[in-house]
Amino acid sequence: SEALIAGLASSAFFLLSSRKSTESSTSGGVVCVGSSGYDFFSYTDEFPVPGETLKGNQFKTDFGGKGANQAVTAARIGANVSMVSKIGSDGFGAQILENFRKQGVNTEHVTCTEAATTAIANILVNKRGENCIIIIPGAHHHLTIEDVQRAKKTICSAKVLLTQLEILPETTFEALKMAHEAGVLTILNPAPACNIPDSWYPYIDILTPNETELQILTNNKNITNQDEAEPAARQLLEKGVKKVLVTLGKNGSLLITPTEKYHVPCKKVEAIDTTGAGDCYLGSLAYFLSVGDELKAAMVKAGEVATMSVQKNGTQASYPYRHEIDSKMFQ
Repeated sequence: SEALIAGLASSAFFLLSSRKSTESSTSGGVVCVGSSGYDFFSYTDEFPVPGETLKGNQFKTDFGGKGANQAVTAARIGANVSMVSKIGSDGFGAQILENFRKQGVNTEHVTCTEAATTAIANILVNKRGENCIIIIPGAHHHLTIEDVQRAKKTICSAKVLLTQLEILPETTFEALKMAHEAGVLTILNPAPACNIPDSWYPYIDILTPNETELQILTNNKNITNQDEAEPAARQLLEKGVKKVLVTLGKNGSLLITPTEKYHVPCKKVEAIDTTGAGDCYLGSLAYFLSVGDELKAAMVKAGEVATMSVQKNGTQASYPYRHEIDSKMFQ
């Protein structure tokens, strides 16, 4: 019965969550404060218009959440990673927790709530690899400032902090302040796109918007290429952020600092599914920065890793492991 299935799922969750993480601490590595969820993919030739029903080609599930995606990418290619996140006390949450452990992500600060379900995302992918996504945040909105404060030792001992905007904004800001004051390199991926308070910018070392997010942050809809992105990014530098790294999809990435502009082109490949490619890029970037690479070199390497991911279906399922990546990138 449904009740029996739900009971078994709940029991499995609490069995998993009661086990202490056997992973090492994140000292000197990457810590991610953000979202963990479950993705449902439907593949179709074209997106439906309102009122239209289409026959799809394939259905898949995968682990997701921008924070989890970035953490898993970093762990797969060699980073010492801890996750600070909230999941529901349901079957999806149990599977997410077990997946983190299989990927080598420290789960000491992945906690559960009975007040909401684990976050899920419904994702449509067309034949060109483009996607449309609806997120049900659920437990995301139950990760609190207090949860971040309980993870202070883990956050302040890391080399790099990764944050996004899928959890409560005040929780993200608390993590940024805490890490910044401890001298940890802070990265904010301003996604899903929304405005952030000006008070946040001085605590951000690297801000990583895509073109759409940069439009919203600067209230400028006329950003469609790197030439238009540069002056917009410089507006954000004036607010106190140290560096702006604009991700340009198939056109690579663009770094804007107070003194320079640096563009990294993207290798041309046939994309199968671009879902989660930006997260793959950022998780890779965090790893390379955590082991001492300069930002420009890390951008080049992260771009290569993300390019590998768009040639497979799924989110985390598409992310490469270290042994699949050219060993020269780790020398």
